[in-house]
Amino acid sequence: MDDGQPGPALQENRVEHGFRFVMFNTKHVPLMRDRELRLAINELFAMDEMWRDLDRSGLVHASHFFPWKSKPIKRSLGTAKQWLQNSCYNGETLHVYTLDLPEAWAEAVWFQQQAARIGLNMMLHPYSFNELYDRSMDEDIHIIFSGEVSSLDPHLSFLGAFYNDALAFRRFIADNHMTSIDKKLKKMKLAPAAEREQLIDEVVQYMHKEMLIVFMHHPLHQRTFDPMLQHIQYDTFTFVDLKKLWIRPSNDADTPG
Repeated sequence: MDDGQPGPALQENRVEHGFRFVMFNTKHVPLMRDRELRLAINELFAMDEMWRDLDRSGLVHASHFFPWKSKPIKRSLGTAKQWLQNSCYNGETLHVYTLDLPEAWAEAVWFQQQAARIGLNMMLHPYSFNELYDRSMDEDIHIIFSGEVSSLDPHLSFLGAFYNDALAFRRFIADNHMTSIDKKLKKMKLAPAAEREQLIDEVVQYMHKEMLIVFMHHPLHQRTFDPMLQHIQYDTFTFVDLKKLWIRPSNDADTPG
């Protein structure tokens, strides 16, 4: 029997149409053009271990821009050591920039500790959202923690990520790599949807092969709602779309006055 009292709160988990990543500054920093060094650093990001050590739950592995195409990546400290031995790294301090937010800072500190285990020296630098587009820092950044969120049109958002000069991709990827990527982006602009999907996958595969980026995770957001809210829909940031929200009428509203 419905006594008119609200039921228990509803909880829903939604994966953001975006991902968190680490970008190497191959454009401005000669040391970061060492592919073996980049491969060694990538191997440090064993995401299951990070989640365990940071006492987190709900890990959604990222290996692609889109969560529905991602899968876990196997990484190991032993492999990291092997790649580092083959690199030209000689004890230099690597400057790592990360957003000055508790969650992002915790991930960067964990990464710094992992790096120390194989002999990599890291110095962490926090940056604020206001400093995100400060180009004066570009030559000081060796490695940067960042994120990307898709718009309602994932194909258009993918193109925008690479064509926006203020974002990490064009700012920090070396010109020779961007030339290869741009050839596929140019084809994308004129291609039908199925071919665009294939070109997107080819760009992601190229970034994996050349180790230009470390894919980390897709954020998982937990939302709590009053049970009277019905047919909840979300935007790409996992915020509730208020234009599509329904409220279940109460018994009083159904009773004639």
